Formats: sequence, C-alpha cells, structure tokens
Amino acid sequence: MWLAYNSRLVSFIKSNREQCLLVTQKALFNGAPVLSSLNKLGNFNLDESAPLPLARSLINDKASLNVSFVTEPSLRKELDDTWKALIEFADDESVS
Repeated sequence: MWLAYNSRLVSFIKSNREQCLLVTQKALFNGAPVLSSLNKLGNFNLDESAPLPLARSLINDKASLNVSFVTEPSLRKELDDTWKALIEFADDESVS
C-alpha cells in the first residue's frame, strides 16, 4: 500500500512540480517555513506567525519493522527508489 500510494505521489509531483510542496516530518518539527512556502506557492494569505498545530510527541523517525528483512530484492529496490525520490522532492530549498 505504501509503495502504490507514494509511487503515484511521485508521479503527480513530477507532473505538477510548480504546484507541490512536499515537506518531511523532520522539517516540520525543525521549523521549516511551511506557511510562508504555501503563501508563495498558492498566492494565499496565511498568517505566517501562527504556530503549526503539531505535537512533538507525534514525531517518530523509527519504523516499527525493518522491511529489508521481509521483501524481495526487486521490491526493496523499488521501495528505496521511491523513498529517495520523495526525499529529493522534499529537499527543495523552499522549505530549507
């Protein structure tokens, strides 16, 4: 399910890059200027001084299961490639 969803997300971002903002969980909790980026991206007028409604207790950088032990090598490569593509899109300087 993760692979199907995120593969489509990568395809959508590739086709609509100028309309997309992909932000990692870590960037959110490290204070990425998400509201500012959204204002620029969508010509919104969001209050950039508003705190993001995120609880630090929700951050989790660990997976509950290491998928490298349970996947075929070809599936593992597809998972890794999709993950890398998502991270590359999220590393856009607009949220750095």
